[in-house]
Amino acid sequence: MKNRVRLVACLLALASCMALSVGCAHFSSDPATTSDATSAEATKTTLAETTGTVTDLPARKLTVDSTYHITVPKEADERTRKTADFMAEVIREVTGLQLNVATADEYSSTREIFLHNVLPNGGTGYRVEMLSDSLHIFAADSVTLYFAVNAILETWLTADFGLAEEGSITLSEDRVADLNGLATRLDTSIRILSQNMRGTDDPDGNTIQLRSERFVRQVEEYQPDLIGTQEYTYNWQLWLKKQEKKMGGTEETRIYGQVGCSRDGRESKSGEWNAILYRLDRFELLDSDTFWLSDTPGVPSVTVANKDKRICTWAKLKDKKTGEILVYANTHLDHTDDNVRNAQVAVLMEQLAIIAGDYPLYLTGDFNCGAGSSPYSVVAGTLQDAHRTAWQRVSADCGTFHDYNPSGYEIDFVFHDSHATPVHYEIIAKQYDGYVSDHYGVFAELVYGISD
Repeated sequence: MKNRVRLVACLLALASCMALSVGCAHFSSDPATTSDATSAEATKTTLAETTGTVTDLPARKLTVDSTYHITVPKEADERTRKTADFMAEVIREVTGLQLNVATADEYSSTREIFLHNVLPNGGTGYRVEMLSDSLHIFAADSVTLYFAVNAILETWLTADFGLAEEGSITLSEDRVADLNGLATRLDTSIRILSQNMRGTDDPDGNTIQLRSERFVRQVEEYQPDLIGTQEYTYNWQLWLKKQEKKMGGTEETRIYGQVGCSRDGRESKSGEWNAILYRLDRFELLDSDTFWLSDTPGVPSVTVANKDKRICTWAKLKDKKTGEILVYANTHLDHTDDNVRNAQVAVLMEQLAIIAGDYPLYLTGDFNCGAGSSPYSVVAGTLQDAHRTAWQRVSADCGTFHDYNPSGYEIDFVFHDSHATPVHYEIIAKQYDGYVSDHYGVFAELVYGISD
């Protein structure tokens, strides 16, 4: 029990070190990347490829001691190296065993725990294999690798599994299967998509009908659990209803539930919505509502100096996978100036503090202002911007509002509180035989904070 407590304490302490500062260029794991050591070992037979009567032989057993080291590929990215450091520190805290971290070209010994940030034959998830005197952990990418190592350590470093004595760790070959297929925190991550839909038909092949087909393709690719929409009109809803079958559902068996109302009024079919779509197989809806960004948030109204009504729609949801209750809010600030937006975010943050309370809070939207603006700073004073905190960021230099051009400027965001850690952030700077909208979608994958 003491070791278990120390492990959890270490996990908590080291988790804060994992939010890496990554540049805005395209940054993702290259499936073709392999280490020199991996190439040198190409002729070895892996457990997955082994045939014959190996099961008739006595099970091999590793005894990991001070002669072992943790190895990463020569071209490993920073997240993979941080994961190796994390693994070494947890092992030291739990067992007292100090393992050095090395790259593949620094040692010729095979007595190692090798962390690979790519699966040999592609795919998703992770795999653990014992090869000769070494343990190899393969993962689809460096983010998956980190969470796989978390889960493996929590299982392996226990008295009834792998702790032989102080200063060493054992692992029998017949227990390797127990380290494969573990549920990881990444398995219960939340995938959020924020998309300004562009509420009107546009020329040059950008009608809502055509863009609704592209939006469905985007949803199919990214499989979001939650979708926050802006400029979502009744016409959009009609077209998406026709597209439901393409998303794998029907009118009777929907994939997504929907909450929200028009900014013109709760019963109105005119105007724009900030509707929230949530996966019915993932979440149970506990409560939802819409409020106006004005001095009278309970009724359709405007704040000083702006002509258009602006709203925030929220949903309180119970995660069927984890039992966690969370609040997801989605908004669209005014397009005029920061004075108006400042008044709106004051109402926004005051209301969300009341609604969310101690529950995890996620906020998305079109904020009509950039990261250096005062309205953004008000929100960022309470919540964190996934663009800035995610471990892996893709296409972050292209902006989000592009007006049917390749690039523009960033005004759409995904915010989170301290309950969550973003592992992937992406401005979806791509077309699906045309633009989805005059805004690129913003996608973030987040996991709950590390806990026992």
